Amino acid sequence: MIAARGPRRVVMAALLLLALTGLACTRDAVAPARSATAGGGSTDWARLADRVSTPVLHWTTCRKTAQCATAKLPLNYDDPQGAKVTLALLRIKAKDPRHRLGTIFVNPGGPGDSARDFAISAAPALPRAILDRFDIVGVDPRGVGGSTQIKCFSGPAEETRALAPFNAVPFPVTPAEQRSWVSAAEELGQACSTTGQPIASAMSTTDDALDMDVLRRRGHHGPVRPAGRPAPGQPPATGRLRYQRDHLHLRGPDRRHRALDARP
Repeated sequence: MIAARGPRRVVMAALLLLALTGLACTRDAVAPARSATAGGGSTDWARLADRVSTPVLHWTTCRKTAQCATAKLPLNYDDPQGAKVTLALLRIKAKDPRHRLGTIFVNPGGPGDSARDFAISAAPALPRAILDRFDIVGVDPRGVGGSTQIKCFSGPAEETRALAPFNAVPFPVTPAEQRSWVSAAEELGQACSTTGQPIASAMSTTDDALDMDVLRRRGHHGPVRPAGRPAPGQPPATGRLRYQRDHLHLRGPDRRHRALDARP
């Protein structure tokens, strides 16, 4: 379970290097229809989300000041009645519920970070005006934290051996260290694209955006604004934010809807 075991830098370094392994192409092998359509930008993403029944969330107290719940959503949105993944959510409720305006979903970017942890750590830094009038929700992405995790190895011993080069040095500086990291990344990519299936092919930014689009419908009346840091090397308004900017709306006091600009 590479998302939960070991330092975050191991996961980040490994996944940043996976472009060398062909793991990024596994979606094409497993779901070519969606990949081809996504490339052309013609998929009706809102329709895919709307075909999924809104999950019932049973919130329970967790981490002293928050509430936690889980939701089951489609592994593949092209097959909404098929296999499911479990997503872990954490909510910090608005402190002034009578004047609540909506929900802010937070996500730290990644790869490999927990949005639930980010919600807990980010809340104290938010202005009182935000905490009073918005619920703060973090949803661990697929493969990460409390959500269905990607399991790339058959056991801890195999995982420890494969990830050893990433733990040996903080960053590969010398040619030998770089070769060691690349070799380890290739092995990790092969493991995740085989043992790590089927979740490995269902962890895209689009899948995360669809998850958030479905979850926002559950008891969230008002604006739902995604907020967080972009992944390394990514501009601030990519993938998830572009999709949500197109499809999320703000319902004001006059009950009219306005497009919600999700750009940072």
